[in-house]
Amino acid sequence: MIKIKKNYTLYLIILTNITIYFLMSISSNSFILINNHTLIDWGALIYQSNKLDDLWRIITYQFLHTDISHLIINMFILYIVGISLLQYINKILFVFIYLTTGLTASICCIFFSTHLISVGASGSILGVFGFYYILLNKIQNNGGKHEGIDKKLLIINLFICVLLIFGYLIDSTNNALHIGGLVSGIIIGLITNKTLDNS
Repeated sequence: MIKIKKNYTLYLIILTNITIYFLMSISSNSFILINNHTLIDWGALIYQSNKLDDLWRIITYQFLHTDISHLIINMFILYIVGISLLQYINKILFVFIYLTTGLTASICCIFFSTHLISVGASGSILGVFGFYYILLNKIQNNGGKHEGIDKKLLIINLFICVLLIFGYLIDSTNNALHIGGLVSGIIIGLITNKTLDNS
């Protein structure tokens, strides 16, 4: 029961992604693949969508997914890293990291990507990975090897490398989103740790 209370924000984010996908599948008349028209209607990022009327998309896109495999893979990775990270930080900071890195990733996408439409939680997920990487390094430097930090760092490095490599191998992947999310997560990690050190 304690774990459920501590992790409920993670479960809520995952449930929101799943619910939105289910509703989009009704609009798209397909549970397997969501068509582009439906994605745009529900808030996908559009190429060079820097008009004021499109600003809402910089938040909504991160809760949309193109197909069922896209959703399952992203939610599985988010669950794995989220459960682990929430052992160290509170749920409010977790939500802040998720939304802020997703927001930053979308801004990078608007200015540095040529994809016609972009959706998915991968920018936010890489942001969470970036933050977690900095946090674990700090714990390790403070003598936290007995907590299995080395193993966790190895897993995080592997996940980051796989996501970035696949991003370059698969044309439909938006690398601006991935890199923007990862870098912003690292920056938040550095700022947060510095703030804690000074407090």
